Amino acid sequence: MNPTRRLCGALFAGLLLAGCTATPVDSTKPLPDVIEPGAAVPDPSNPPEAPPPPSKGDRAANATLALLNQSERLRLNGDIPAAISTVERAIRLDPNNAKLWLELGRLQLSAGKEAQAEQLVRKSIALVRDDPGTEQAAWLTLADISEAKGDLEQARAIRRQWRSGAG
Repeated sequence: MNPTRRLCGALFAGLLLAGCTATPVDSTKPLPDVIEPGAAVPDPSNPPEAPPPPSKGDRAANATLALLNQSERLRLNGDIPAAISTVERAIRLDPNNAKLWLELGRLQLSAGKEAQAEQLVRKSIALVRDDPGTEQAAWLTLADISEAKGDLEQARAIRRQWRSGAG
């Protein structure tokens, strides 16, 4: 027999036998997926319940918050029309949110639309419930609107009443 052929045969046999050997097991490591004695065995036909999906209200609140954050970024970049449009989208998702109406009023004021701003802030005041901070902010924004319209006396009166937080 040819020596090269014998060498190839020996190598092939060695590789074949190496593939059949077992890997040594480290007895100090726990085996994966070992069920403790006395523990309930999971039933593969009855998998555990997945957590419930977010409710419609949670999804709307998350979307509203995302839109409000996006509007703030747009405002900071000077894109007031896009910021207004973004808050309007948020209002369509949550029309009873006083903070959204207040933000829309503030944006309209910064766009120079005092009459629209006043209507929107008054809507915010009408919707606010159990949120003294938003109510105070709305009234102080109304004072800013009065000042922008030239009614300095009304602006001062509102500020006097609401700066202390007393309302």
